[in-house]
Amino acid sequence: MLQAGFRGQNVEVTHEPRLREQDFGNFQDPEAMDAVFAERQKFGRFYYRFPNGEAGTDVFDRMSDFQSMLFQTMDATPSSSSSKPPKNYVIVTHGLLMRIFLMCYLRWTVQEFEQVWNPSNCEIWVLNRLAPSGEYELAGRWRASPYGGTFVDIKYGRNRNQRLADFMKLQGGQCGNQIGAKFWEVVSDEHG
Repeated sequence: MLQAGFRGQNVEVTHEPRLREQDFGNFQDPEAMDAVFAERQKFGRFYYRFPNGEAGTDVFDRMSDFQSMLFQTMDATPSSSSSKPPKNYVIVTHGLLMRIFLMCYLRWTVQEFEQVWNPSNCEIWVLNRLAPSGEYELAGRWRASPYGGTFVDIKYGRNRNQRLADFMKLQGGQCGNQIGAKFWEVVSDEHG
């Protein structure tokens, strides 16, 4: 079904279990979860471990492992001379994972991460490749329109009304590991 929107193009779709939402624990009681979320706010969203679940640090570890595999795949030589490496990568996941992906890649601090708000449902965040350096910049949230589209700022700060600092949009590396010059891009060069 997804591939129907890309007729005539070579599209590969894979499932990646490391790109799952944070585990909030077993048998979540709605009343008990209110208390858990209140405790999480006091403790800190990144370090708080849900009862029988995960902390943001666990998700960060999964993301670091995934990014290492992604970059190795991107840097690999195609198996045949006729196959071309993909030009664009699209990652479909939950909001927390999107933010942790960027935290890991852009080297946000925990404090910076906790000031970035989750995207809305089905929201698209885009990393654009900067020529000629090949580095990537967080362009923002994509807002489509009948006339094309535009980028709007990512919600940041206590009241979601601050502009994301420019240094938080620039490529900083991958969780402390060295990576190749390539990265994934959601918007192709002709749109970017």
